[in-house]
Amino acid sequence: MTIKLTLKYKFILIGLFSLVLLFPLTCRSESADDLWLDLGLERLSAVDVPTFTLEDVSGKKVSLESFKGRVVFLNFWATWCPPCKEEMPAMDKLHRLYEKKGLSVVAINDYQPKKNVLKYLKNKNFAMKILIDEKGGVSEAYHAGVLPMTFLIDRDGKAVGRAAGFRDWTGPSAISIIEEVLSR
Repeated sequence: MTIKLTLKYKFILIGLFSLVLLFPLTCRSESADDLWLDLGLERLSAVDVPTFTLEDVSGKKVSLESFKGRVVFLNFWATWCPPCKEEMPAMDKLHRLYEKKGLSVVAINDYQPKKNVLKYLKNKNFAMKILIDEKGGVSEAYHAGVLPMTFLIDRDGKAVGRAAGFRDWTGPSAISIIEEVLSR
């Protein structure tokens, strides 16, 4: 019986020793890839993006080139889309937090008359740039078939991330990713 107890204790000790060895692997800090995955943001390999020029809500022409050297958070949305409207305050907060660090949040309204967009924005105080794409040409060029659709474009003008659907853009994963892309 003493031998069985000793063997039993050996197995327990081996098990505990194994846990101690494996513990650092299971408790490692999240890698950047894990954060992207947690947010549901598809990592892209610095893909060229279509250029565009659209009018903003005040009628001023704005081109993608006007954001050269900045990180661009490019979002396609519509006033009839509840998830789009739900994420806009977080996008605007992101813009306000990181504008001075080189981030531009650009929201492109997709396939809607300017008057509809202006009506929706009437009591909103968004600081982010809002552009109008009444004919949907830019969203088609970006293959933004689902709304909201977001692209993260680095300082070199290359898409490095894409997400379809609602996200909490001010959550910890999103903030870490934005800071990662801004630091490049």
